[in-house]
Amino acid sequence: MPIQCYKVSVVKSDDKCIMTSQSLPSFFLLDEGKDLEHFNFKSVRSYVTHIKWIVREDADSLVVSAYNSNGSCLQVWELREKAIPVHELLSGPEQKYLTTVLWQYQSNFQHSYKVVSLATSKLTILNNVSSNYIVAAFADNSIHCLYRDSLKTLASTNLHITPINDEPLHKVARTVPDILHIDMSWLGNVLLVIDINSYLHLFKLPPQIDNSIPLGVPYATTILEYCLITGLDWLDLLLVLRTGMLDALCDRLSESFNKQSTAVQEFFFERYLCIRTSLYRLSAQGHNKANDLTLFLMLHSISTAFKSLLRPSEMSSHDKSPADSLTGVIAEGQCDIDNVLMHLEAKEFTVEPSTLQSLQQLIQWIADLALNLLIKLPDSRPSATKPYELLRDVKALNVLREMLVLIRIWGLLRPACLPVFTKSDATLDVLPLVFRLLSRLVQNVSEPDDTLIAYSN
Repeated sequence: MPIQCYKVSVVKSDDKCIMTSQSLPSFFLLDEGKDLEHFNFKSVRSYVTHIKWIVREDADSLVVSAYNSNGSCLQVWELREKAIPVHELLSGPEQKYLTTVLWQYQSNFQHSYKVVSLATSKLTILNNVSSNYIVAAFADNSIHCLYRDSLKTLASTNLHITPINDEPLHKVARTVPDILHIDMSWLGNVLLVIDINSYLHLFKLPPQIDNSIPLGVPYATTILEYCLITGLDWLDLLLVLRTGMLDALCDRLSESFNKQSTAVQEFFFERYLCIRTSLYRLSAQGHNKANDLTLFLMLHSISTAFKSLLRPSEMSSHDKSPADSLTGVIAEGQCDIDNVLMHLEAKEFTVEPSTLQSLQQLIQWIADLALNLLIKLPDSRPSATKPYELLRDVKALNVLREMLVLIRIWGLLRPACLPVFTKSDATLDVLPLVFRLLSRLVQNVSEPDDTLIAYSN
C-alpha cells in the first residue's frame, strides 16, 4: 500500500488564494519479513486507518496503521538522508555521491483488532528517541502505550467503568462501552479517552523521559519553566507529581526565576505566582502558603490596575513614570505617609473622581489586607517549615505601602472612595498608622521589634 507525501503551500496574491502541491518522497508499507508474515497487503484486502506525525513539531517521522482480516499493523517510518553513488560513466574517475532523502522502515506493532484511535506526542523537551510515546486504542477496548522508536509495549490497560457506590443498579452499565477517540495532553503526562456514551476517562502516562528514570525535580522544573514562557497549561503535570517532591520543586523553580533579569521577572511574575500557588495547593502543609500567594497575586493585580490610571502631566519633562517615582520614594524607607506625599508630584496622581468612586471596593480590600497582616504579626514567627509568608515578603509589603500612598492621595481628591474602618477613637487616622507599622515591619521582617508586635496586638 503506497503512502504518498506532498508539500502543500498556500499563498495569498491579489485577493486570491493560490495553493501549490509538490510531490515528495513516498513509500510502500512493508509486508515482507518474518515478523510481518500475517500482513501480506497484496493478497488480502487491506486499507490504511490512521497516519500521524510521531511528534507534532517533527515532520521526519510517521506512524501508519493498516488493517485487514488478520488484524492491525502499526509501522514507524523515518525520513533519512542517504548518499547514493553515481554511476562511473557519469561520475568520472573519482567516485561521486548524490545526497537524497528517502523513507526508511523502523519497526512495527501487531494486534488482532482494528485500531480505533491513535495519539502521539504534541511536544518534545528532550531530544531522545525514547522520550515520546505512541498510544493506540483498539476495537477490543485495549489501550497500548508504545515506545516511539521500537513500538515495544511500555504499558497497556483496558477500558472499564467502576460503578459509583450509591449508584442504582439499573444505571450501572452492563457492558463496557466502546472507545471513540483518545488524545494526549500537550505536555504528554495524561491520556484522555472518550467512549461512545460520552464518558471521559483519564489515564496517567509514564514520564516522557528515559523509562529507567522516574519523574524528578530537574525535569519537572524544566517543564514548568517551559509553561511559564509559552503560556501552556501545567495542569497535567500536577496530576503526576509526587507529594514528596513538591517543596524541592518550588524551591528550584523560585531559584531559577530569581536568577532572571528584572524585566523578565516583571513580565512573567503573575504566571509565576499562579504556578507556585498550584504547587502549594497539592501539599498537605502548603495551604497557608497557597493562600498567601493568592493574596499576593490579587495585590499585584490591583497594583497593576491602579498604576495604569496614572498619567504624567508632561511626558517630555520626566525621566520616570509616576509609578516608577512612587516605587523609588517607597524604597527610601519613609515611615510617615505625609512625608512621602511631599516627594511626589500631585498632578501625576490625579484621577477622575468618578473613576475613584468605582475603585472603592478594591481600595477597601487593600486596607483590609493591611490590617489583617498586622493582626497576624504577633502569632507569626519565622520557621523553616514555612518557607513563604506574605508577612516576610518585602516586595509584597512594599507594594502594599505603595497602594496605601495612592489611597491617601485619592482620598484627598474624593473622600468617598476612602476605606471604611470601625474605630474606637473617632479622631484616629488609620491610614498613616497602618503605613507606619508596615514601614517598620519592612525594616526587619525576620525579627520584628517588640514594640511593633505590641502595637499590632
